[in-house]
Formats: sequence, structure tokens, C-alpha cells
Amino acid sequence: MRKNQKLYITIAAFALTTILVATTAMHLSKSPKKEQDNQSQELSTSISENRSQEDQAIDSYTEHEPTQVPEENTFLKINTDKEIDDLIKKYYQSQLNVDKKLYESISVDANTMDVNVTARKVEYVESYDNIIIHVAKGNEAIDLVAYVEYDLHINSIDTCAPSIDRFFIKYINGEPKLYFDKLYPKTAEYFNTVNENEEVQKLIKTVNDKFSAALKADEKLNDFYKSVTEETVILQKKQ
Repeated sequence: MRKNQKLYITIAAFALTTILVATTAMHLSKSPKKEQDNQSQELSTSISENRSQEDQAIDSYTEHEPTQVPEENTFLKINTDKEIDDLIKKYYQSQLNVDKKLYESISVDANTMDVNVTARKVEYVESYDNIIIHVAKGNEAIDLVAYVEYDLHINSIDTCAPSIDRFFIKYINGEPKLYFDKLYPKTAEYFNTVNENEEVQKLIKTVNDKFSAALKADEKLNDFYKSVTEETVILQKKQ
């Protein structure tokens, strides 16, 4: 059986108490068996707002059975919707500028932006460049899932860190919003299946390979990544 790849994200985000930023690994949830099969592949600690989007429930809608994952040959598409492009760009802008008002205008999140935490997350980030948005259909609860490639430009380091994030998008009154709130277990299970899709795994691996190549090519980036990873592990052990 094909092993599930992991989604590695180079984003300026770690535990709530850290002041770090670099490339780390976000493990998109898998079944327990797949998790055991892939533990040896982990490069670092999980991030991305330190919120679990799986195995939880929300009250804003009635749960339905997850829709079937589309056929692989029509699964991932490059986004051509300007509203979605603008939404993703505004998200990174809200992070980089620590803009709470902008963040709240584009997201559904029970936990509003903590400006102090966000400021620590982006302390060393200069820009999010070369953004490419891949979208796939969601289910009844979430309209779209977006896998976003970008190059993370870290201050004083010439080589950008290839990165990938996953976002859930939900239309509210006809307007797309980034959904960071809780998910029903069945909805979370559906998106676990989405993440195991062959096209998604290929995309993740491509970004991972680019990231590994960047680390090998730039000693400063590699040293920065190692120092951040080590310090993050230490901080998480203290929690």
C-alpha cells in the first residue's frame, strides 16, 4: 500500500509561546495505521496555528455523510477564481502585517487573532512569494479545500523556503471565507481521505523535495531551520 506523504509547511509559526519562524512539518491527519507506518518520515513538529481541525464538532450546520472524493484525474485544479486568489493573499497579508481586522474579515474562527502570537510568528518573515493555489471540492460542510504553494522569504537569507499550506474555504452569504473553526469527525475524516489522494500526495512530495534541495543549497537557511527546529522541540517539551 502506498505510504501517505506528510505536508511540510515553511511558515513562521510554532507553539503559542515561541518567537520563532522557519520551515517545519505539519502532519495532515491520517489513520492510526498510516501514522505508524510514517513516523520515521517526520522531519519536525506540527504547526499551523496549533489548532486541531480534526475530531471535533461545530454547531453551525447539520452533519451530512461526506461526499465521495472526486476521481483523481479531475481532482486538483489550479485556482482561476479571483475571489479565492484575493482571499489567500489577504490571509498572508493579515499575518505579515499583524492585521487583526483584516484577518477577522476573511475568516471563520472562534479564536480571534492574538496579535502578540502572530507578531512572533512572522518576526523573521519578509514576504510570501510565488503563491500558487490548488483547489479541490469539499463536502456539504466545507465548500473547498485549498493547497497553497509559496516561497517563504526569511530576512537575511537569500534562498526562499518552498512551502505549502492547507486551507478550508466555506462560502457565507455568497462570500468565500477561510474556515479555521472546528470540524465534525466525519468531515475531518473526509479531508483525511482528500489528503491521501494521489494528486495531493504528489504535490506535497514535490514541495518537500524543493524544500530539501533549498536546505542543501543554502547553508544559512539550513542552519536557521535546524536552530528553530531544535528550539521548538525544547519549548514544546516544557509545555
